[in-house]
Amino acid sequence: MEILRYYPELGGHVDNIGDNLVELGVFEILSHLRPDRVAAGTRVLIGTPWFWDRCESSAKYQWLEDELRRHPHARHVAMGIGTCLPLDGEVQLLLKPATVRACQRLWRQFDAIAVRDPLAFEFLQEIGVECDLLPCPSVFVTPLAPVAPRPGSRL
Repeated sequence: MEILRYYPELGGHVDNIGDNLVELGVFEILSHLRPDRVAAGTRVLIGTPWFWDRCESSAKYQWLEDELRRHPHARHVAMGIGTCLPLDGEVQLLLKPATVRACQRLWRQFDAIAVRDPLAFEFLQEIGVECDLLPCPSVFVTPLAPVAPRPGSRL
């Protein structure tokens, strides 16, 4: 299995704490699967966002297209991907013809996609790309940093 993360060139700094947590969560999820469920050669795309206005013309999308082109026979899975729009935003912001065509071509190459927000789910459903709406994998990092209610809390 190989984890795929996009690292933008940011003055030498390429780390993203959010993507780090997503990656840890993905490893936590995968550690509970039977070994035969994670095939050798599976490539898991993590991190977010992946959907925003004119996302198809970004360096991030070019990188992903290149990755998919270089490994056409690999099993590709995307986990924890989402939008860069307000969660109460309108899916119409993403439904420009060029964006729809590019996203259909790109995301239909994945064997499984788990999105982390309802807008990403609605967008992919609208353009005919199968996906599941699941919590962001980062929520599964809790064994590393347990969460407990404060004394006296009503939770």
